[in-house]
Amino acid sequence: EYDFVSGDDDATDPSATMAYPSNGSHGTHVATTIAAKNDGNNINGFGLKVMPLRALDENGSGYYSWICNAIAYAGKVSNDTGEIANRKADLINMSLGGGGSCPCQSVIDDVYDAGVVIVASAGNGTVQANNYPASCDNVLSVSSIGSNGQKAYYSNYGPMVDVSAPGGDAALDEDGDGDWDGIWAFTKDNKLELYQGTSMAAPMASAVIGNVFA
Repeated sequence: EYDFVSGDDDATDPSATMAYPSNGSHGTHVATTIAAKNDGNNINGFGLKVMPLRALDENGSGYYSWICNAIAYAGKVSNDTGEIANRKADLINMSLGGGGSCPCQSVIDDVYDAGVVIVASAGNGTVQANNYPASCDNVLSVSSIGSNGQKAYYSNYGPMVDVSAPGGDAALDEDGDGDWDGIWAFTKDNKLELYQGTSMAAPMASAVIGNVFA
């Protein structure tokens, strides 16, 4: 729908069309966790509509302004680009993190006040520490559990976490199928791949919440 990196209306994940390794297509994996149809083909997703917004570059880096503007856009709040969504999002998922503060707090507050639920990944540092934007006010922070229902070995934890969701765990194969217990979703070239991380747990929580609005 909109690309805040390039400043145009093509939000295509660059790693979905370029020769990046399997750790590319992070955004596509997150989005298809939420949007894949629950029809028994390939994977059973949550079948929800998504508003694709690109706020990080193909290396997973970016400026806070890109992220803040994307949040505002989705919540139909004015932002530096002058662009605004045609329809306000019910929920914003942010599978990203970094930094020691919340530079987008005022935007998050405005979007929250507009009735948008905001969800973010708690981080993969294996520590009890704040991770932003998950630790911003008015954001639901999601940590990760493995297929055994226990905290995934990599997940951040502690009182700053609001809820846990399945995020995969490469150390487990609870069903003995020969594949480690990750989260299946689509990446580049419509390929299904296993990922793990609180980035995968956040869209699981977001999709469950999103079904309340569906």
